[in-house]
Amino acid sequence: MSGVEHARSGVVSLLFPFGLAALAALPAILALHFFRRRFPPRPIAGLFLWPRDARTPGAGRSLTRLVRSISLAAELLVAAALALLVAGLFWPRPGPVRHVTVVIDASASMGARGESGETFLAAGLAALEELLDDAGGEGGIRVAVLVSAPRPALIAGPAVEVGEALSAARRVVPAAPAHSLAPAIELARQVAGPAGAVVVLTDDPARAREGGAGEDEILSRGEALPNAAITLARREAASRESAGEDGSTRVLLVVRNFSGRDAARELTLGAGEDVWHREEVSLAARGSRELSFDVAAGADLVEARLSGDSLAIDDAAFLLPPRRRAVRVASGVEPGSRFERRVERACRAAGGIEWGGENVAGAHVVVGQGSAPPEDLPPRAWWVGFGTPPGVDPSAEPLPPLLGPYLADPSDSVAGGLDFRGVIWGGAHPWDGAGAIPLLMAGEHVLFARLRGRGREAYLFNLDPAKTNLHKSPAWPLFWNRLLEARRREFPGIERANYASGERARLALEGEEFGPPRTLILRSGSGEPRSVRVGGAGGFLPPVEEPGVYEVGEGDLAIDRFAVHFDSPAVSDLSRCARSTPELAAPGELEGREDLGRPWLWPAMLLVALLAAVGDWWVLCKGEGNNPLPLPTAGTPLAEQGSCQRPPPLFPGRA
Repeated sequence: MSGVEHARSGVVSLLFPFGLAALAALPAILALHFFRRRFPPRPIAGLFLWPRDARTPGAGRSLTRLVRSISLAAELLVAAALALLVAGLFWPRPGPVRHVTVVIDASASMGARGESGETFLAAGLAALEELLDDAGGEGGIRVAVLVSAPRPALIAGPAVEVGEALSAARRVVPAAPAHSLAPAIELARQVAGPAGAVVVLTDDPARAREGGAGEDEILSRGEALPNAAITLARREAASRESAGEDGSTRVLLVVRNFSGRDAARELTLGAGEDVWHREEVSLAARGSRELSFDVAAGADLVEARLSGDSLAIDDAAFLLPPRRRAVRVASGVEPGSRFERRVERACRAAGGIEWGGENVAGAHVVVGQGSAPPEDLPPRAWWVGFGTPPGVDPSAEPLPPLLGPYLADPSDSVAGGLDFRGVIWGGAHPWDGAGAIPLLMAGEHVLFARLRGRGREAYLFNLDPAKTNLHKSPAWPLFWNRLLEARRREFPGIERANYASGERARLALEGEEFGPPRTLILRSGSGEPRSVRVGGAGGFLPPVEEPGVYEVGEGDLAIDRFAVHFDSPAVSDLSRCARSTPELAAPGELEGREDLGRPWLWPAMLLVALLAAVGDWWVLCKGEGNNPLPLPTAGTPLAEQGSCQRPPPLFPGRA
């Protein structure tokens, strides 16, 4: 964007100060020309005519007048033109400018096609263009464009010409689930100011009114149309017992009819052009149907599609096989002991685990006894210990059984909020939590803590498992459920295989939690790849709205993929869509009367600089620049031909 365009839009460019500083080239050019002509070269026959004392210039030299030339004027013109261009030269047109801020409803329903075959968004933009043309005044009209979302975005503005604003608006892809228009309308009022007008482009006037728009601010080209949609799509293991064993899965769908009449739609299941199930689905008026399909082992992507209607985005669902993220738990306590059975029961109740018994190879969580994890623990395995704290003599006398009150760290994801009331805490030793992060305390005694500096997550219960009723407390199974879920979240890759539109997928990477951020590439089959930044150990990806299969990679390396399906019944209901046209009789004048300016100004200045540079080159080639002062002519006294002194006579006393 040129400096002039920045000035039109009201945006200050970082190049503007450099453009003004470039004007310092003008005195520099004058200085160069001055010194170039102060001591010009002068051909002579020999130096013997000037004795040593005659060649020494006298003091008090007078200022020499700068000789004007075409080359000097051309160079000054080039420097001035380029400096003013970079500084954002702006020559406004007379007349007030009118300002309109447009809010585009990015809900997926704006992509529905009406009876004319045009989408609601395209029809609305055509009506908006006519509205802005009619509202333009003598000085023109400026427009700002915002897109509605949970966090609205300014895509053009805050004050651009109508053509640029419409060009940005046509690039909007309506795919957002249901959301409030209030944040976008509130931001639009701030951008417009007290004198500006606001236009809300939507397909549902009622939704715009709920967001705070007035009747004279709503532009809608929606139509009440019948529509059927897949409102719920899920893929899960065929049974809990066979989860991850034979690979068979089940697809669960809910198909809903949003029209006031009975409807029939064809439902197909397959992958790409391969369709392996086809079914006619009859739907009552405003009714829905739940459907279930078994998917054989080995099937990867499943695409569920309804026969086409007005809105295409909710007629397809993409489902990948569910992730098998079982946490393998191993035991380092006495095999077959009562305590081991209590731990195993609590872990199995949490679900999604594999009990490895004494085999710690490949374990994700190891339960043991002692004050520190064993040296042969698998890499990245978590450890939960029961026994004497580190640095405490095991033979020392333990504390008497504690009955509370217990205080848990509310900020911890594992221990926060656990209720230990009624627990008899026996076998604990006095411990101030040295070398650990206290998570549960009774008075000044640390009873449960996260050990530091172990290179892994390590927890320690300061108690004797044989002298407590902790396993009878509601906190016991809840603790293991939280611990196993926290460990499962650390598995590399994306947490789930399938997401609804607008949800944020969580990605875990093998790296340092507080390491440098990493740049990943998010690719889809239909859109352009985009860069996302996460922490060293991963993080949440930006929400994705368009249905499809997405792949996350780092450079050329693919990390994981996930599928997105549209799930927003409020948007799929097109019965609320209607038409509405606002009145923009007199949009307000911008503060400061910042006018549109003249679009031909910066090309003209660029042409002037180019012509001046060519003229300077032509003059120098002709010789005017290489011979700045005329050579002495015959009959001219030597004292009048420059700054040289007249040589004294060789023979004094002779005329």
